[in-house]
Amino acid sequence: LARSVFRAAGSGPAISARKKPIGTNVTSRLTEASSVKFTVDRKSKGRKVGRKCKAKTKANAKKRSCTRWMKVKGSFTVPGKARKNSFKFRGRIGGKKLKPGPYRLNGTATDPARNTSVPKRKSFKIVR
Repeated sequence: LARSVFRAAGSGPAISARKKPIGTNVTSRLTEASSVKFTVDRKSKGRKVGRKCKAKTKANAKKRSCTRWMKVKGSFTVPGKARKNSFKFRGRIGGKKLKPGPYRLNGTATDPARNTSVPKRKSFKIVR
């Protein structure tokens, strides 16, 4: 990500070819032509219950706190060539503007033979 802190676009698509002060440039490097599916996770607080991080309830309120990554509904796919690829991410997913707060962008490449890569993650923050 060119910037890890940016504003989300109020309307329009999740990605854009135009360069505006809203959003950030996302750059990826691929070894072969693939489509890259991007998803977004929102950071939230939870409680450690056993080995898992669960939502806070009355029953587990006194347990140790932990970080939960909750999936944001929606995704988008970008076609990529076997080289450096970039696009403008506008801070929108599933047709909606992301609320201010910390997030992470997950990218998984899938080649024509349906082989998938290990997901790559980058953290970012949406501000007002």
